[in-house]
Parts: sequence; structure tokens; C-alpha cells
Amino acid sequence: MAKAYALMLGIVIGSHALLGWFIEGSLMLGLFNVDLVNDVIYTVSAAALLLVGATPAPVKAIQAVLVLVGLVFVLLGIGSMLDENLGGVLPSGTTILDHLLLLGTGAGALLLGLSPWARRPLVTSGTALN
Repeated sequence: MAKAYALMLGIVIGSHALLGWFIEGSLMLGLFNVDLVNDVIYTVSAAALLLVGATPAPVKAIQAVLVLVGLVFVLLGIGSMLDENLGGVLPSGTTILDHLLLLGTGAGALLLGLSPWARRPLVTSGTALN
């Protein structure tokens, strides 16, 4: 389960990061912040998530990456809620969708990374998918 979430989250965050590198200094679709700091954090997070999600990584490594990414995203979400520009680091400012993305995906990653049932693979018709 954790492996599948890491892969899906890596794709979503990686897509956001990739688009963000091409439209710096404004909001993507007028909805999401794409400043340089966000792009760097999202790129590093996506690379780590995709690495453990797409390779035969140990479950402990997958959970560690999920917990680390979850902590970073939750802290970034809380910080950006307190100050939309995060002390000037995010000049475009964050939006409510940024807060939802950061807190939602971060909390999901934290919960899945810390839960013992995340070690179980996804199963369909009695066959493990991962």
C-alpha cells in the first residue's frame, strides 16, 4: 500500500514540479504557487518518492521516505498558512489550494508512513499488485 501511494504521490508532485520550472514567478493556472523554493522541494520529494515507489525498495525505506516527505509538506503547509509568502521565500504567495495540497498529501504520507498496515501490498483477486 505504501509503495503504491509513494508512486502516485511522486507522479502528482513531480508533474507539479516539472510544470513549475517553466512558469516561475506566477501562479500555475492562477491556482498553485510555483516559486523556485517550491519547485526544488517538490522535485527532490518527487525523486525520492518515485525512487522508492518504482524500484524494489525495502518497506522500511518506503515508509521512511513517506514520513520525511509528509513532515516537510505538513510543515510547509502550516508555515505557508501563517505567512503566505513564507517570510519572502515564496514571492508569489500561496493559495488555499496550495494549503490543501500540502496538508492533505503531507498528512496522508505521514499517516501511511507511520501505520503498520502500510506494509501490506495492494491485492486484487488474491494477487499482489506490488
